[in-house]
Amino acid sequence: MRKTLLATTRLAALLSTTAKAETTITSATTAPVRTSTIKSGAPDDIKITSADR
Repeated sequence: MRKTLLATTRLAALLSTTAKAETTITSATTAPVRTSTIKSGAPDDIKITSADR
């Protein structure tokens, strides 16, 4: 039973650290950007890579 518990907890840890996609903004924008609808109406993370001003 201990081996099963250990295997289960390791599997849960591996699944929780999977890579996640994000939408990248590289150009200046004045329009509001929402994480709830950024990906064609679907939620996604936002990463801003350049803020030239």
